[in-house]
Amino acid sequence: MRGSLPAEVFAVCEDLHAFDMQNNRITDCLPENIGLASKLEYLYLSANELTCELPSGLGNISGLRELELFDNSFSGTIPANMLVGVGKLRRLILSKNLFSGIIPPQIANLKTLETLHLNENILSSSLPEELSELSNLVSLRLNSNSFDSNLPSSLSLLSRLEELYLHDNNFSGRAFEHLTKLSNLRRLALSHNSFSSSLPEELGRLINIEVLRLESNLLEGTLPASVASLKKLEVFTIQETNIEGNITKEICDLKFSDSGGSGRLRRLSANCYDGDLDECDGRFFVCCSCCDCVYNEFSADDVPDECYPFNESEMDSFPFVLDDAKDGLQPANRSDEIFRKIIDFDVSEEAALSLPSSPQNMAASWIINDDELQLDSSDFSLLQRYDTQSTTYCKRCSGFCSGGESS
Repeated sequence: MRGSLPAEVFAVCEDLHAFDMQNNRITDCLPENIGLASKLEYLYLSANELTCELPSGLGNISGLRELELFDNSFSGTIPANMLVGVGKLRRLILSKNLFSGIIPPQIANLKTLETLHLNENILSSSLPEELSELSNLVSLRLNSNSFDSNLPSSLSLLSRLEELYLHDNNFSGRAFEHLTKLSNLRRLALSHNSFSSSLPEELGRLINIEVLRLESNLLEGTLPASVASLKKLEVFTIQETNIEGNITKEICDLKFSDSGGSGRLRRLSANCYDGDLDECDGRFFVCCSCCDCVYNEFSADDVPDECYPFNESEMDSFPFVLDDAKDGLQPANRSDEIFRKIIDFDVSEEAALSLPSSPQNMAASWIINDDELQLDSSDFSLLQRYDTQSTTYCKRCSGFCSGGESS
């Protein structure tokens, strides 16, 4: 569909339960009378060309459960009156827009919210203490904005949180003063900020952590021994920090090995000393015999092929591995290979994969774009991760499946 949404759509469809028009070319503003669709529960308008500020009429849809508007050009502030009126929301996805200003304190009204994604906007100032009242929150993405100051202590009250993306902001202070209390965290990205101080022994409390990205900060000191207790760790990045010393054998034992290693760690990147380890004294660099990614100021322009470097500017679009043996694999080719592998192994039918709203398509898109491991299409565990994710989406759909941003 191209063009603007006619206001009559919401005026004549008062019993509308779900409205899904994502991935089109809808332009202009959302009609102010959208609030007339008072029975609407699911509104998906992501990946369009919508502009203007959000209409105040959204606050009249009191039964709204999921609102996904990411990847548009909405601007202005996040309207406080809308947050007051939509207290039953479970998912609020406003990422990849042009929203500015602060997160309104009225965010506290969303007591049932499980997913809050405001990443890739122009939001600024500090995080509101009212975030602590979102006790059901599982996924919080605030990355790629202009937030600053220290993290509020109230974050430690989000006990159900599994995913916290704060990378690419201007945060400072002690990163882990409160975050180590979040024992359910699986993915934590703090990279590209100005967090300082050393990593505490309490880091070992994050027993469920799978992805821990800390690169490009002012962190210092040595790695605490408790890192070795993070048995589920798959990605651990500390390059471009002031962390030094030794990466111990116990931490190296977390590494995954195709030959039968028991660990899960696939990506370990640091400012490693890349000379003879016998000559490494642990000053200025990390002494490491098991890092697969070596970064230092002398080799920053010539990162070894085995490093598989992550994109340094955003979490959700890593570059793919460039390998001469694979003829310089490009992202589009990788996507095609992954879709083909899923079909060849009969994990899903091709027809299901072609539907944007299907769990199969959303899971494949997650593997290609959002999975922090960014597995090569030949990796044996890719299908397992795909199957797990598609099952998750099937459970979430419960009879009505949306496309959209992965959670």
